[in-house]
Amino acid sequence: MTKRTSFLGKNFPILEIFVDFLLLNAAFFLAVLFKRGKVVLEPEYQSLLLVYYGLWAVASLVTKRYKIHRPEKFIVGLQPYVRSFICLTFLLFFVIFTFKLFSYSRFIILSFLIIYSLLTVAAYSLLYLYFWRPEVNVEDEDAGQLDSSLLKDIQEIRGIDQENRGIGESLKFCLKESLPEGNSELFSFLDETILLERIKVSQSILLDANHSVSVRSLLGHKWEFVGNLGKINQFQRINKFFIAVNSKLVPGGYFLGVAETFLERLERKFKKWPRPIRKPLYLLDFIWNRAFPKITGLKKIYFFFRRKGARVISLHEILGRLIFCGFGDIRLREINHLQYFIARKIRLPLEEKNPSYGLIFKQKRIGQFGEPVYIYKMRTMYPYSEYIHTLSLHRNPLDSIGKIRDDPRITSWGRFLRRHWIDELPMLINLLQGDLKLVGVRPISRSFLNIYPEELRAERIKLKPGLMPASYGDKPKSIDEFFKAEQTYIKKYKKHPRKTDFVYFFKILNSIIFHKVRST
Repeated sequence: MTKRTSFLGKNFPILEIFVDFLLLNAAFFLAVLFKRGKVVLEPEYQSLLLVYYGLWAVASLVTKRYKIHRPEKFIVGLQPYVRSFICLTFLLFFVIFTFKLFSYSRFIILSFLIIYSLLTVAAYSLLYLYFWRPEVNVEDEDAGQLDSSLLKDIQEIRGIDQENRGIGESLKFCLKESLPEGNSELFSFLDETILLERIKVSQSILLDANHSVSVRSLLGHKWEFVGNLGKINQFQRINKFFIAVNSKLVPGGYFLGVAETFLERLERKFKKWPRPIRKPLYLLDFIWNRAFPKITGLKKIYFFFRRKGARVISLHEILGRLIFCGFGDIRLREINHLQYFIARKIRLPLEEKNPSYGLIFKQKRIGQFGEPVYIYKMRTMYPYSEYIHTLSLHRNPLDSIGKIRDDPRITSWGRFLRRHWIDELPMLINLLQGDLKLVGVRPISRSFLNIYPEELRAERIKLKPGLMPASYGDKPKSIDEFFKAEQTYIKKYKKHPRKTDFVYFFKILNSIIFHKVRST
């Protein structure tokens, strides 16, 4: 069932009519501009514009164009606009031939119709994308009613035949028969990671879902093992799916999933692309599949066109999403150019509403007097990388100043942004807001602050952090030198605040320009 709506919530859609009126005028004046090179109207074209007004009003009323409904599909909602445009075109040519208005430029008339139709479709598309388009939600889609054929397929892939098998049978025996042929390596991965013989088949379920099945509707009780052999790239809302699986697992339960990472996807596509055009096509692919989904506004356009397609996702993003959604103890294995993972439920999902995902994001840092501030930065790491910080610490050594050496979470283009300090530019917003001053102590996280010497920690939180960290001026080569550099700055600043910041400003510039100190 569709729902009638209006911007004003009334039966008389004033705003819709006003916007359409503006589009009509814009199309007419653009057509005149293209033909005449100016928008000044001669008296006869002023009359033609009045004719357009009248025909537009008649066509809109006849086709009931403004009885706007919230459409379930894009094409369905576009139909009233198409009918109105056809009616307007017919009436316009009827008037021209009836009253022999052949003195008017055919270019202007045809251009008007083309421009008006394009503007109308564009305006409707924006309306649909930002206000009407139904959101794909794994919690709501197919909720309450499960297709019987899908349920049959799921029961078959589980390999469960209640007439021939007892409910106490182990999952290990069942998987040998139920996994598709050629998946011996996947079975070995499961057998090495999980004690399959301890899990009963009645407490496990194996899906092959390549679309957003409502997990909460499908799974009737708590399970010890949930597997999905469909690639998570097919889900628009991956977190919703992970959270739904989490809700149906017992504590310590296992989740098996599979994805094609963007590196595996790139390798697959590179084999198909001719060598001379690989880099240009890769650039276009990067812009469309990795940049668009992470820019507010553009991501709605992306997901509209890629709604049934495959998501492009990195391995680090998969790990971060799993940890965010309450999973841990993650094991990975690449099989047949796909990335399989087994994760355990260790807790409930985190309640943070805005995990870092977009091009510009906010980092929680400690400000003056220990108050939290949110620092704007340009993304240089894969999405959800902050949730695998501890995991990265275990796998990679630290550098001399306490940063992860050759941090694998940083993207190739992120290294370029850091090398040229571009990632720090959004922090100018914090400078204008007063969260930071130009030169000061470096804004750091609570966990990093906790490793400071107690005396230094107490002194540094009295100061406002700086856009340009004072420690960069001394170029520390170890964590102890870093602490000493900040301590020196604090002592000097307490005696001569303005002079100290002035001197350090040029020291920092010298380090950046001549000693190639880079953003961290």
